[in-house]
This record gives sequence, C-alpha cells and structure tokens, in this order.
Amino acid sequence: MDESRFDYANWAAGQPSHKATDNCLLLANRIVAKPSSSTCPPPNPTDYSACPCPTYHPQHFRPPTSRPSPCPNGDYYTHVYAYKFVNQPTTWSDGRYHCQQMDGDLASVLNQDIEDFINHGLIANGQQSVWIGGEVISWIVVWSDAASLSYIHWKDGFPQLGIFDSSKVYPTFGWKNSPGNETFPFICEIPR
Repeated sequence: MDESRFDYANWAAGQPSHKATDNCLLLANRIVAKPSSSTCPPPNPTDYSACPCPTYHPQHFRPPTSRPSPCPNGDYYTHVYAYKFVNQPTTWSDGRYHCQQMDGDLASVLNQDIEDFINHGLIANGQQSVWIGGEVISWIVVWSDAASLSYIHWKDGFPQLGIFDSSKVYPTFGWKNSPGNETFPFICEIPR
C-alpha cells in the first residue's frame, strides 16, 4: 500500500463515516435480480462497461488474447483491465490475496464509467455488494493498488474513518466502508 490519496470524490450523502473499524470499501447494489433481457446494449465508444455475453464488443474493448470469448466465466474486459467477479464471500484481505495470485488487485473505482461497469456486473452476477480495493490507513482512504483517489462516491454517512478499514460498493447508492473481517464477494482488477 503506498497510501496514494483519492483525487476524485462523489460520496453519497453523509459519507464517508469516521468509524475506526470501517477501513475497507464495499460496492453494493440495491437491485439483486439479474436483468430480464439477455440482449446487450449497442456498443458505445465512451462506455467502459461490458455486457456479460460473448456477442458484445464495444469498440474500445479488446477480447482477451488467451480466451475465445470476451466474457467467459463471469469475467469482463476493458481496454486496460480484466475484471473478475468472485462470488465466494471472503474477507477483504483474503479477497485481495486471491486477486494478487492472479497478478491483480481488488478493483479501484477511478471514475463513474468504471463504477457503472462494476454496477452492471453486480446486477448481472446477482450481487448486492462486493469488496473493492479501497482501504483506510491512518485516517486516509487509499486504493490498494496505489491508484490515485480521484473519484469518490460514498454512501451517506460514509466513510467512517477510524472505525472501519475496508471498502465495499453499493452501486446504486454509493460506497461504504466496513470491517475487513466481514465476508463479501469481491472483484479483481487484472492488468491485460
């Protein structure tokens, strides 16, 4: 952890909290049902999201070089990263370790496009929330992969600095930090 600072903020009302035990970020979604339509949206060159199906090829996305489909096994691809949603609930640290074993890290949410992309994946995977790479260290929110914190979208009342250490995401209403020993699915961001 290089303790890079967040440079972008889009916290939900009341966020971040200042609880000492809430030092991990979680992205969460109120909508847990999978989309009723299996069709993909039309490609949009400014969209960072990818539909979880093999027929959707946004213009700026590259298919993986080692896999026949751009979206196998719940993976999603952008021009820079592969994102893997892991539905096995685990602690923030164990999720990060798992991502590092794939030469990646927990996902950093650097802008609204990436957050929208992750939210789409949460809905497609039927998840309410997922661990992301935000962490609170010495009252400072940082990304675990040392990315600059230039975008934020905290849920009202969060982050709770000094209380919770890990971050999870609730896509439709912002991020929340929670105790890192709680268990949630997680999302890995793997350089391509």
